Amino acid sequence: MNNGYNPEQFDENETVGDINQLLSNGKGIVNAGRSFVGGARSTINSGKSSLDKLKKNDEKDVDAINNRQKNDDGVNRKPRNTDDEENKKQQNTKETKTQSSENNTLSQNDNGKLNGKENNDNDKSKINDKIDKTKKDDNLNKKDNNKKDDNKKKKSKSKNSKTAVEVKKKNKIKLILIAIKVGALIAFPILVIVLIILMITAAIKWAENNLGFFADLIIPDSLKFDVGDYHSNSSYSGIYGSSSSFIVNGKEYSGKIKVRLYKNDQFELVYSDDRLIDFDKYILGVAYQEVGGGTDSISEQVFKTQAIAARSYALTRGAGMGGKLAITEENGYIVINIRQTTSDQAYCDPDIGYKPDQVNNCSSGHPALSSDSPLRKWANEVEGLVLVDSKGEVVYTPYFNVDQNKWRSMANNGMKYDEILIKHYDSANKGYTIKRINSAVSNTEAENWKQCDSRWKNLIVRKQTICEIGCALTSVSIQIARSGTPTKVSGEFNPGTFMEAHKSNGGFSAYDSITWNVTGVAPNFKLISSSSLSGTKQEKMQKVNSYLSSGEFVILGVSHTYTGTYNIDHYVAVNYVSSDEIYVFDPNSSKKGQLFSDYPAMAKSNQNFQIIRYKLEG
Repeated sequence: MNNGYNPEQFDENETVGDINQLLSNGKGIVNAGRSFVGGARSTINSGKSSLDKLKKNDEKDVDAINNRQKNDDGVNRKPRNTDDEENKKQQNTKETKTQSSENNTLSQNDNGKLNGKENNDNDKSKINDKIDKTKKDDNLNKKDNNKKDDNKKKKSKSKNSKTAVEVKKKNKIKLILIAIKVGALIAFPILVIVLIILMITAAIKWAENNLGFFADLIIPDSLKFDVGDYHSNSSYSGIYGSSSSFIVNGKEYSGKIKVRLYKNDQFELVYSDDRLIDFDKYILGVAYQEVGGGTDSISEQVFKTQAIAARSYALTRGAGMGGKLAITEENGYIVINIRQTTSDQAYCDPDIGYKPDQVNNCSSGHPALSSDSPLRKWANEVEGLVLVDSKGEVVYTPYFNVDQNKWRSMANNGMKYDEILIKHYDSANKGYTIKRINSAVSNTEAENWKQCDSRWKNLIVRKQTICEIGCALTSVSIQIARSGTPTKVSGEFNPGTFMEAHKSNGGFSAYDSITWNVTGVAPNFKLISSSSLSGTKQEKMQKVNSYLSSGEFVILGVSHTYTGTYNIDHYVAVNYVSSDEIYVFDPNSSKKGQLFSDYPAMAKSNQNFQIIRYKLEG
């Protein structure tokens, strides 16, 4: 194959010259290429700097716009960069044109013109100066923008602080309004309930005062207001008297009690003249002989326990027995026939005491008791008290030395005489209680009288009925009946007949208040005093009990609620005083008959009692 080269036509000298010329031309081309490349690089670098500057300026503008928008409405919007894209296109176009022009220039200077490099260096220096100036301007603009941004931030922060304070104030006001609203929602129904209760109370009160017997039909006893019989000098009474009423084995006994003593099982009389001794003296002598002697508080509780047990035993010992030990009625007395030995109960005459030739069974060391002996006082404080069952019958209360030792042990543990008796004899919880029997009527009669009893509740006193205002006159009626004193009432004596008889003697004021002097109806039932009784609960109890121990009959004026003033609105008749309670006969049928339990206000030291005291004379 022939490719155009003929070795035979090759001239060595001509060939070498040609090669040298080619080398020289190649060097020129190479140098021109280097200059072109250097200029192109300078142009590219300048273009890049210009683009970077434009880009940074655009970014700053965009950031400034975004910051202004963010401060204005709190939303960080995405900047629009469409103008940047257009600038890039124009810049690329400029770069293309510049490169083409420079390529033409390089072609024209292919013959060794090397001044292009110098021009490029000058251009590069100018461009660098321009870039430095631009950077300085950018820094100044950046500082100004930063100051503006700081001012905007401070203004925004101040505005936000003010807004936060206003929000907090608004929140506090909202919370206060909500609390007021919730409180009102809670208080409103309570206020409505209170108003309804007050309205119902007022309606019941009005009905009791204005509807008479009709109110008794429509208002339950538990809702009635027993306002009593108002009197400026009213009070309450006790229950002592020499007559007694009691039930044993289903039989009721009423009258004064005497005792016949036998000195042995052969029923030899202690007193050859067959004298009868007073029942209360007998009980004092038994307690003195059985457990008496000490004067401390423990001995007091044991002594009182013994006295009540001895009285209950004496009344029940002969009730079911015949012959010498049977209970007899002689010359208007109820006579207890009993041995003074340990077969029944030991007895020591408290007025004589131990003597070598004595006819009674006093032990040595038992002298006669003085008139102010604490043993006499203790006996008086429990006078007439017996243990009864749920039917009101006296309970049989036998005892031995071992039982007396138990009483002392319980007293040492802080128990009172009434607690000791109930625990010792009512171990099966049969409902035993303590009751005073010094009365001329049974517990099923006068002691249970109520002012709203159907037999007299509708009787008019002056303006109102006995049911409405008759607690005071009912209480006085109970005590008159219990005393056994004769009255001027023809026929049956009760609150109704007493009211009629007393009214005929001017015994009631125009406002239905009772006059406490009742001798026009019961001549021997004398008013001792009408006064106010103050002090602590224990002081009141001790005072009332001292009146009872003196044989007086007491009426108490009490209050349903504590008012801090002398405000009496109800009356009760006293039965007896225990270790921590005053037992009463209450004309109000809804009450239990325990003063401090039924009327707690009366236990307060600054809440006074009204006290009316009566005693039999003649």
